[in-house]
Amino acid sequence: MNLQGIKNVYFGTYQKADGSVVSGRSFSDLVASVDKAKDDAVRAAFADAEAKMNAIPAPFDQAILHNSDLIQAAITASEELGMRLADAGRAIGAEF
Repeated sequence: MNLQGIKNVYFGTYQKADGSVVSGRSFSDLVASVDKAKDDAVRAAFADAEAKMNAIPAPFDQAILHNSDLIQAAITASEELGMRLADAGRAIGAEF
């Protein structure tokens, strides 16, 4: 699963190949109903991770060699997103 897939699940939306959007109740809705600050933190972490990943120039194999700082920033942002998602999960009663 890539970042877009995780966003689709958390935000409860999916864009079909024909461009139409399917949406419904989301984990974001559930988390926000229990702890809005945790949902806000997840939203910010998604935005940061996506921005950091989009900053990596193509082709990726060359970016690894010549832009390791951008690669590391994306990794760090992804780890932070994972921590915020875990916090949100605990807020709604998940046990890890």
